[in-house]
Amino acid sequence: MAASLLIVSPANALPGDYIVEPLPPGAEMGTPADTVKVEPPAPATPVDQFRLFTLNNFPDLLTILKILIIVKLGLYLGYRKLQKKNVLGNSSRSVIYHYIRESPGADVTEISRETGVRENSLRYHLTVLKLMNKVSVLETSRNTRYYENSEKYPPIEQKAESHQVSPH
Repeated sequence: MAASLLIVSPANALPGDYIVEPLPPGAEMGTPADTVKVEPPAPATPVDQFRLFTLNNFPDLLTILKILIIVKLGLYLGYRKLQKKNVLGNSSRSVIYHYIRESPGADVTEISRETGVRENSLRYHLTVLKLMNKVSVLETSRNTRYYENSEKYPPIEQKAESHQVSPH
């Protein structure tokens, strides 16, 4: 297939430093007027030899190094691993969590209205709070309610409260 590509599309000639011209009339073939002396390359240092050996024999190592650089860059730019101890470090998440603590049994619409956090962002933050066991969720056929995840509101009390009419 590669050979057929060479036949179909001729090599691209890019402008460069070389100009090829026919030999002028009366000139003899021999040594060109402008001779360029080519120096042998400088010997590779041991570090360069190690790099070449490593990359030639372990090409996937370069991919791993790129991934490590991306991770390091992410850490430098402020990416943090989400943990229980820093889950409330986000200001929106903290406001949402404290609202749920003060208003147990609130649903998404109420939390969004009272905290000013848009519903799509709110759903993300509620998912994070649930994954970090900061809130518990009670899903009914009518809606989904959120509670602080503590012994304060056991599941039976959550169900009972979900059937009461909310004054909000």
